Order: sequence, then C-alpha cells, then structure tokens
Amino acid sequence: MSVTSAPPEERVVLRQVRWDTYERLLADHADARAPRFTYDRGTLEIARPGSRHESLAILVSYLVAAVAEARDLDATSLGSTTFKDPGWERGFEPDACFYLRDAATVRGLERIDPRVDPPPEIVFEVDITRSSIDKLALYAQFGVAEVWRHDGEAATILVLDVERHGG
Repeated sequence: MSVTSAPPEERVVLRQVRWDTYERLLADHADARAPRFTYDRGTLEIARPGSRHESLAILVSYLVAAVAEARDLDATSLGSTTFKDPGWERGFEPDACFYLRDAATVRGLERIDPRVDPPPEIVFEVDITRSSIDKLALYAQFGVAEVWRHDGEAATILVLDVERHGG
C-alpha cells in the first residue's frame, strides 16, 4: 500500500493585485479558517495551512492560555483575525495572535482598526514553506512587539523594534 501525504501548506503569490480585490477576497472568505491572505502594497499571498500547521498554532494557543492562567494574567487570543489598513495598503492574518497588556481593550471588538486599536503583543506564525512577503516588516508597521515563528522544526522568538501604530 502506498501512502501519500499532503503538503504542509500551500502558497500562491500574485503581483499587481488591487486593494479592492484583496478586500473582496477577504469578504468572500470571512467565515472560513482558510485560505489566509497577506497583502503588501500590490502583492497578495494566499496560503492554505496544512494539518501540522494548524496543530502547531493550536498548541501555542493552549500554551499561552495555560501560562496566563498559571500566572493569573489577563490574556485574549484573537486567533487568525484580519489586520488591515487601506492607507498603508497592507494586511495580514496571523496563525494566532495574543493580547496581554491590552486584553481587556480588544476583548469583544468586532474589528480591529490598526490606527486606533492596540496591536497584538504576540503574533505566532508557522512558516514551513517560507513566505514571499516580508511579514516582519508588516508586523512592525502594525506595531506587533513579538513574533513567535516555527519553521516546522524549531521555534524562534523575535522581538521587533516598533513604535505603537508604526507608519
């Protein structure tokens, strides 16, 4: 018997995509966990996470929740919430994101406005097949302080040099 395995994740990159096309794709997939969209000034990356990818994101979410509870910290996970700004022509959907300091501020919000609302303190990304978009630059502009990245074998924690609501 032969066994085939699905790729860990699939990515497609399209260039010269207009912002309104990105917005329509987000609207068409608003209630779906996949695909995930990253947009950077005309470049659109469409990613379909695989089961290993999703398992790692769920595991990290459980870990953050357990540590927050053990340390009596207020924490909110917004999962793969869409962060976007038409003025910057940038947007992303992390694999998971977490608020600690600003957990109460964002809890219950329907949408996050990056020019008004605080950014997540932590973004977790599984990057097994390497993104074509410089996501660290996106996260920095949105004011994300830490990126936890897993490449399928090892985890890395990156502390970004950002100002709140970068520009």
